[in-house]
This record gives sequence, structure tokens and C-alpha cells, in this order.
Amino acid sequence: MAATYIISDIHGQLDSTRALLRQAGLITADDIWAGQRLVHGHTPISKITDQPPKTVDEPLLYAGGRCVNVDGGMYLGGPGCLYRLPND
Repeated sequence: MAATYIISDIHGQLDSTRALLRQAGLITADDIWAGQRLVHGHTPISKITDQPPKTVDEPLLYAGGRCVNVDGGMYLGGPGCLYRLPND
């Protein structure tokens, strides 16, 4: 459910820009979502997994590894985390 909200939120923010570029023939929808992986913050992992922020020490991979939440919730007292993007 949280993943659906995150994607919907990003999708909504891109709507007006994407519509303008599409009308101009500069991009297609496939151009926007053609990436291998979506890496995001803005939603603390502890709020999604319902665990104490201090126990979050690695990113949350979901959607078959195509989405990566890197928000370790440092402002909530979490230690934070790093994520190295694969070279593939």
C-alpha cells in the first residue's frame, strides 16, 4: 500500500511536466519509466515496516528490487543508511 502511494505521488507531480513534453513530442511515457530502479526517500522506512527507527540500518528494497527506499529516518533518531547503486 505504501509503495502504491509513493509511486502515485511521484506520478502526480510529474503529470503536468510530462504532459507538456509529450505534447511537444519530446518524450513518451516509456521514456519516463524506462529506468532500471526507482530510488527514493521522503517516507521513513520505519513508518512503512512499523519498526523502531533506531533499528533501520539498511535500505528497503521492494517491487522485486526495482524500488529502493533510502530514508533511514535520521530525523526520527535512526542511524541512517547508504545504498550503492548497482552498475547493471
